[in-house]
Amino acid sequence: MSDASQVTEAAPQTSSTGRFDFVVIGGGSAGAVIAARLSEDASVRIALLEAGAAPPPRELMPAAVASLQLDPEVDWMYTGDPGGVGRGLADRRMMVPRGKMLGGSSGLNYMAYVRGHPGDFDAWEADGAKGWSYDEVLPYFLKSEVLSRPNPPEGVAIAESAHGLPSWPGSRPKREQRLAAWATTGEGLASSSLYDAVAFFSTGLGDAHTHDAQIGLLACGYTPDIWRYLFRVDPDEYFADPATALSPMAETVVVLPNPVQPHSEGELRLVSSDVGDAPSIDLNYLADPHDVTVMLAVMRRALQIVEAWPGGALGPLSVPPALAAVHGHASGDVPSDALLEDLARHYALTVYHETSTCRIGDVVDPELRVFGVAGLRVADASVMPTVVSGNTNAATIMIGERAAALIAEDHRLRAAGVG
Repeated sequence: MSDASQVTEAAPQTSSTGRFDFVVIGGGSAGAVIAARLSEDASVRIALLEAGAAPPPRELMPAAVASLQLDPEVDWMYTGDPGGVGRGLADRRMMVPRGKMLGGSSGLNYMAYVRGHPGDFDAWEADGAKGWSYDEVLPYFLKSEVLSRPNPPEGVAIAESAHGLPSWPGSRPKREQRLAAWATTGEGLASSSLYDAVAFFSTGLGDAHTHDAQIGLLACGYTPDIWRYLFRVDPDEYFADPATALSPMAETVVVLPNPVQPHSEGELRLVSSDVGDAPSIDLNYLADPHDVTVMLAVMRRALQIVEAWPGGALGPLSVPPALAAVHGHASGDVPSDALLEDLARHYALTVYHETSTCRIGDVVDPELRVFGVAGLRVADASVMPTVVSGNTNAATIMIGERAAALIAEDHRLRAAGVG
């Protein structure tokens, strides 16, 4: 599932009537790119349709993401059946935020820009997605990877030192080497906004073409209302003392162990012909035993990171009192595999990144044309044959860039290439 970005095509019209040459449905990460690139040819008329309005000013703040995901003006407010997890969530339903504004779900995310592992794209091509190998999609990543200073809202100033790579004596060469390694191999450590650091690695449990694990660090604990209404977790059940644990003065680091190559697959179904009805979303998490094994391995690695934290300042794992009692766990104990699995099955949350409901080879061809429907393409995260090994926004922008180039080539437009 992704922001719905579809493109309908006709022969270019040169009249000044109300007809359009291209209609782009969905102004999300891919759709907005497609409309912008096609508009570089002044001879064509493009309509970009988006259900939401312009994003609010706080959309520019990564730290405000959670509030946007609770706002029906900019979020479709979907929930889904979590499958093998969610036992500790309200009504056993998991949040599935989806952007309803210009920019789509890119306005609801944490501004983590992660291409994915090169092996992800090579695997796509090996499975039949011709033209989607890493070497072939890299130019479309690079086309949109241009740093420019943002225009902040009134009253907000951005220091010169805040733009680009941080710099302090002796740090830049090593940081640039690390960034270059991440950009070329997909491995290593990257940092981005509120999502303060992201480590990618392989557990060694399979998926040899790519890394299968991601650990993120967030230097915040959120508020009781966000836990209760967005995460759907009762803080009074999760924390022995929620007022202290979630106090604005609490020094909290959230460590996010995240398998990124799940073998379990969910399902998205329409419930009626009314476009206003939310779809049925079956996330089906941890249905495949392989995913449980990987989850435990990533949780163990996260605990190793915490254990090795400089000064040992992060403290013990936070275990809800009820689960601690069931497993005979005391604060500071090494958690058992059974406890970690129970913790995941009760309180694991989505990290979004739903993809592949219109995957290449099943619904669209490698040029993103819908099988059996003339003049219609799908171009967003839904066409990914499999999910990339990391955050999906960057790859979705790339898909928009490549879709625009494919359309421009087919219609001989003066724009949207990679030259």
